[in-house]
Amino acid sequence: MVRDPVGMVRALVRLELRFPWRAGTPAPAPVLHMSAATFTFATRRDAFLAAPRAALFWARWPEVPGALGLSLRFQPLQRRAWMLSVWTSAASLDQFLDSSAHRLVMTTFRPRLSACPRSMRWQTSSFDIDSCWQHARAALSDASSR
Repeated sequence: MVRDPVGMVRALVRLELRFPWRAGTPAPAPVLHMSAATFTFATRRDAFLAAPRAALFWARWPEVPGALGLSLRFQPLQRRAWMLSVWTSAASLDQFLDSSAHRLVMTTFRPRLSACPRSMRWQTSSFDIDSCWQHARAALSDASSR
């Protein structure tokens, strides 16, 4: 058996940690309000240190008013994190972005980022997590190449 150490290193660098889908409070919403963001940390250490805070954030998600769901992904060796959330309304999303909980996370981690976070919003009438992730990552990756 021939080992490919270069291939193994490449696979490790692309390693992606995925938090399971975290449902919020169920609520009827004929139009779903989507939000996605990506964060690039200054160092790999900063990326690894963000993971426990993200786990707490994820655990408390069902308590957030108007939040239907949250998905988080980390690529610590690439110093990258991704967030995808689903909301009952744009007003609920705006209220969360203005909340003390969100401000605390951003105040804590903004100094550890190598650049400003990139984010996007869109609306949809149906939700498929894989399609939403594909849409968000393509759009946010295009934004970073400009």
